[in-house]
Amino acid sequence: MQTTASGPILAIDSAGSSPGLALVNGGRVVAERYPETAAGNNEELAVALVSLFEEAGRRPAELAGIGVTLGPGSYTGLRVGLALARGLALTDSLPAFGMGSLELMVHCCRQAGPVVAASDAGGGRAYLARFDGSGCEDPEPALVEKEGLVAFARAEGRPLLVEQALAAELPEGLAVAVPDHRAGQLALETALALAAGRGVEAATLMPLYAGPAGARPNRDRIRVSS
Repeated sequence: MQTTASGPILAIDSAGSSPGLALVNGGRVVAERYPETAAGNNEELAVALVSLFEEAGRRPAELAGIGVTLGPGSYTGLRVGLALARGLALTDSLPAFGMGSLELMVHCCRQAGPVVAASDAGGGRAYLARFDGSGCEDPEPALVEKEGLVAFARAEGRPLLVEQALAAELPEGLAVAVPDHRAGQLALETALALAAGRGVEAATLMPLYAGPAGARPNRDRIRVSS
């Protein structure tokens, strides 16, 4: 679906610990919502979506496209975000765009040159990927022990971008803390991607998990890094 977009763009970022929604129109963010709930709470996300449209004075039928984070991140959160994006896109055959959550962190910081991005994976581990000036260098994100982040960042000799909570666990000055609220940036990146004709059918977007898949009902339809 190589379709350009002209109109409001909705972004759904449900991969991290601070799920959010945003609308962008005319190259600027017109509304954002970050419900105070854990990732994966679809009821709270749905309520926030209604409030988002009310604030912007828009209706779902006016949407020109949808962006969503693909992961890695909260297993339940990713499924909720993708299900919401697919449902909304299906109604009006809207083009969709998916972005990795670590790549979104890099866009939020606008850090020039090679960087490493990492986010909390729980259980003392972190998701990690390396980026150069044009995109991700690694085929898939890695799942590493948090204690190994310090040595890895120093060995790489490049800035380490991390979530704010994770930054507090690392030695001072080692990492650059990325804002928790990233839906607005996702909306802007989605608008650019759709304007460039990079839209796809929402049903083709699959969650990106890092580490063993485990007992997951859709494990034959996900991308998993080892």
